[in-house]
Amino acid sequence: MSNKAIIAALLALMSASPMLSGCSEDPGKNKTAIERRPIAGVTLARVALVETDDYIEATGTIKAKTVSTLSSRTMGTVTAINFTEGAPVKAGRVLVTIESLDASEKVAGAEALQRESKKALEAAGENLGLMEATLARYKKLYEGKAISRHEFETIESRARTAKLEHERVSEAANRATSGTTEARVHKGYASVTAPYSGVVTEKKIDIGALASPGTPLLTIEDTSSFTLEAYADERLAALIKPGMGVEAIIESTGQRLSGRVTEASGAINPSTRTFLVKVALGGNDLRSGLYASVRFPAGKKPLLVVPSSSVIKKGQLIGVYVVDEKLVATYRLIRTGRTIGANVEVISGLDAGEQIITKGADGAFDGGIIGRGQ
Repeated sequence: MSNKAIIAALLALMSASPMLSGCSEDPGKNKTAIERRPIAGVTLARVALVETDDYIEATGTIKAKTVSTLSSRTMGTVTAINFTEGAPVKAGRVLVTIESLDASEKVAGAEALQRESKKALEAAGENLGLMEATLARYKKLYEGKAISRHEFETIESRARTAKLEHERVSEAANRATSGTTEARVHKGYASVTAPYSGVVTEKKIDIGALASPGTPLLTIEDTSSFTLEAYADERLAALIKPGMGVEAIIESTGQRLSGRVTEASGAINPSTRTFLVKVALGGNDLRSGLYASVRFPAGKKPLLVVPSSSVIKKGQLIGVYVVDEKLVATYRLIRTGRTIGANVEVISGLDAGEQIITKGADGAFDGGIIGRGQ
């Protein structure tokens, strides 16, 4: 390139420099304060430690206090099943009927023998009555010297024999009556009845099956009372005692029930390092097998709690809106514990003394500023 061309290029660059410098801006001149949208209609409060009843929790299973497996006491064919699994039944209701030919034959034989014994007893009674009347008449004749002593003693002997015969026949009739009663009771075993009101939880036999003594037919539970069986950590052995009042929570229904410890086993399971605790429960709609937790009181301790209304869930996230000294709200994640009345325990994410939105938090948003009139 020639010298003239180089000089021309330099002059062109110098003439363009003022224009470039005029286009540049001072960054500080465009920098403005962040405009924050206001949050209205909220209430603020500072988080504080609260002295709260402490408890230790264990889990367990609810069981009916009384569970019975009913078995057959006779041999025969099941002819009727008068219940449905899971349905309630009343005490005394016939649940299973068993037809026993042997039992029927025994009843028929015993009743026939009882009828014959009754007839024999009536005949012996008539004979005894006749002989006693004859003896009375002969006694008068003997006293009037109308008959000999031999004749009187002969009638007297016959009267004693009639009395002995009547006693023998009477004993036989009593045995026949007892035999009939026993046969009827044995036949009555063919009807299996509910020993108490409850729910039949399992059917173990079907119509047409052969039942024999000891054969399980069904399982029934007394639904008037239930027991919660839980396994507590061995460190609680000195704390949990019979008679202690506790609270039980049914996980599936959300029921909260009052209970009382009825048994605290002293034996520690060496594998799990736990011991069995039984709690008597009262409540409606309970059934065996329900999963539940039980809370044993353990004094008091300070807990960090916030109102349940301040806790906001966003999908899987749980948090509260914390308000700083400039009244700016920030959504902060927290880890919650148990629910205590209208409050929720905060395990982590907050410190005592911090300010949060307690009411109207559902309308708050991250980065908003609380109105000065709040």
